Formats: sequence, C-alpha cells, structure tokens
Amino acid sequence: MQEVRSAISSLTSAVGACNGRISDLVIRVESIALELNERDQDMICNDLEIAGILEEKNESSVYLILSVATKLGVSLDERYVDSIERVNMTRRTNTRDSERP
Repeated sequence: MQEVRSAISSLTSAVGACNGRISDLVIRVESIALELNERDQDMICNDLEIAGILEEKNESSVYLILSVATKLGVSLDERYVDSIERVNMTRRTNTRDSERP
C-alpha cells in the first residue's frame, strides 16, 4: 500500500511539473504570436518617398504630406503617418555655391 501511495505522490509531482511547463509554453506561444502580429503589422506599412519639394523654414512636414496627398486625390489622415523625415538639408539660395554657371 505504501508503494501505491509513493507512486501516486511521484505521479502527482510529475503532473505538477508538466503543468508548470505547459503554463510556461503557453506564455511563450502567446509572446511569439504577439511578436508575429507586430511583424505582420510592420509588413503592411508602406513607405513613401516624395522628391522635388524644397524645404522652407518652419515648415510643418505633416501639413506638407497631407497637402501633397490631397492634391494627388488620396485620402490621408494624420494618424496614419508614423514618421516623416527630410533626407536632404535645406538649400540655401543666398550662397555662392548655389549659383549656376
């Protein structure tokens, strides 16, 4: 009878350990699923490059992008824009370097 109790105790301990591992694995799977969802969301984002618009002092890049979208007939809301950055520096018009030959 003692052997049966010992075996049951051992099995109970093993089941508890398995349940702990299952809980850890569930948390890990949920974390991986969340990361995969975030990557999927990043993949559906679109990058857009607009060239040929001169940069001016105190310009609002958001206003500029929304104006370009409106002129192109595209409905764009400010909340859909994650980030805006200028690639080139502001052109100076009063320097000798900007003169053409």
